[in-house]
Amino acid sequence: MRKIFFICFLLLAFCPFVIAQSQKKPFAVLDDYIKKKESGWEDSRIKLSKLFQQERTKLKSGFETELWKYLGESERKHYWVALFLDSDAYLHGYSPMPELALNIRLKGVKLEPTKLSGLTAQLNPEKPDVRAIVRKLSMLLTAAVSAEGLDKTDLAVSLQKEFESLLSNNQDLESYLPILSKYKRCLYEKIRSQQNLCQKDSSAETNEGVIAKAAIINSKAISIPKPDFPKATSRQNYKGVIRVGLVIDEQGNVISAKAFEGPMELYDAAEKAALQAKFTPTFFFGRPWKVTSEISFNLR
Repeated sequence: MRKIFFICFLLLAFCPFVIAQSQKKPFAVLDDYIKKKESGWEDSRIKLSKLFQQERTKLKSGFETELWKYLGESERKHYWVALFLDSDAYLHGYSPMPELALNIRLKGVKLEPTKLSGLTAQLNPEKPDVRAIVRKLSMLLTAAVSAEGLDKTDLAVSLQKEFESLLSNNQDLESYLPILSKYKRCLYEKIRSQQNLCQKDSSAETNEGVIAKAAIINSKAISIPKPDFPKATSRQNYKGVIRVGLVIDEQGNVISAKAFEGPMELYDAAEKAALQAKFTPTFFFGRPWKVTSEISFNLR
């Protein structure tokens, strides 16, 4: 009798939780993760893409219908979800869906960019929505590449022309365009010439889609000292890289360095070296700008 009573108690206790979980809207787990971590799509892209692929499996035949509902009018969701559908870095072994990714980008291109306020809007009186312009450029660029990858050349040319027209009026934003994989950069160059032979690389480029990160900052480096590894530690015992997240101030000085990948025994030395690095300042419309980025120390 006690055993039956205990089982009933557990059922009553956990039923509300189970029901609540089952009633959650599809893809709500992505928004919940962002809210919990207080991060954005870019910062949490690897984890979010894994959660996305899990939802994709769970929804089965209802996947596309529920996905369009979830995307709504958010250009940011359109941008990242399209990448989750056709970028090797975010597929996690799942099959790519390039046609769906293109359709999402084509809708994203037509969306009204989110209006911004505060300091970003004050950067330039004539161009208040700096990040909105960057997002529009990013969507046009990736949509053009996506169309070319599907041999939709006329559409690719049209999107490329719109992209380059907008960029010509905002040339100071060129360094804030998204990072493309080597394959996709090749596709972009192929759009007009149709002469390139683009082959996919087997290695995933985990920075794909990211704005103004290490690939750009490294080219702005004035000096990056080598880490002074502890004498008791033989560097030859380690392979790979140590990645260090940075905050770089308006003068190009590193004001924060935090290692997050590689042998933990070498974190301290890598962080000390990173703090001594110097970069050329990053500008938005002629004004120096504080940026976040990362650098890598190769251990091979």
